[in-house]
Amino acid sequence: MKIAVEPVGPDDNPCLEVKMRRPHLILSRLALACAMALPAGLCALPTLAQDAPAGIPEPDLVTKDWKLKFTYAHPETFAYEQADGTVKWYWYMTYKVVNETDEPIRYTPDITVSDDQGNITTANRGISVLVFRALREYVRNPLLLSPAGIPGQIFPGEDYAREGVAIWPVSNRDVDAFAVFFGGIYGETKVLKDPTTGEPIMIPATNPRTGEPRTDRNGDPVMIPVEVNRVRMIRYDSPGTLERPQEMQADLIEEKDVMR
Repeated sequence: MKIAVEPVGPDDNPCLEVKMRRPHLILSRLALACAMALPAGLCALPTLAQDAPAGIPEPDLVTKDWKLKFTYAHPETFAYEQADGTVKWYWYMTYKVVNETDEPIRYTPDITVSDDQGNITTANRGISVLVFRALREYVRNPLLLSPAGIPGQIFPGEDYAREGVAIWPVSNRDVDAFAVFFGGIYGETKVLKDPTTGEPIMIPATNPRTGEPRTDRNGDPVMIPVEVNRVRMIRYDSPGTLERPQEMQADLIEEKDVMR
């Protein structure tokens, strides 16, 4: 098992191609990508615009719910040499969560990546454990937990901190910007309301085991309100080219909490 990585910075390659980007187009495409992540029929996911769309509540300025201390490293690319000798490129983003409350908290990470080409990717989904092991060796962090191993109860204190990683494939499209949404680090939830009536938006409930619609004694569908969760949104510019993935960068644009 080996990793073929060739770190190259702008100073190492004066001929680095710089892509011309149109900010308004990037924002509109990424806003569309974010909206696609909502349940069918809803279109109120926070976008990259300054103001949240109508109907989306704002996070509390001072939350009364639990939260985990969350720190992270900016995304980088790395190459994994597959069994057939071909190389596949991935983005990876390491992070750490610490429980600073007085009670155990169950941590279930939910990490989604949206880009300006309309791609919506769930980090770590479909990623081989071999890729994770190669990455852990590359970053030289024996404390890095696998995506399957990091969920669970986190007890209070730094000694019980958990270190994880988000991994997703480098897109085969010309991506100029992307946003990473980290869910599972806040306990704050709110009911999504219709911006016109102010009433909660209701959807049919389903059986979590079978996926079938739930019904009451009269055979009518059981309706439940749509809830949004507080998540950390981190937006990046992504200069670089598909021809040289090792030169791709993630330049921080904005970081804030949103409801989604």
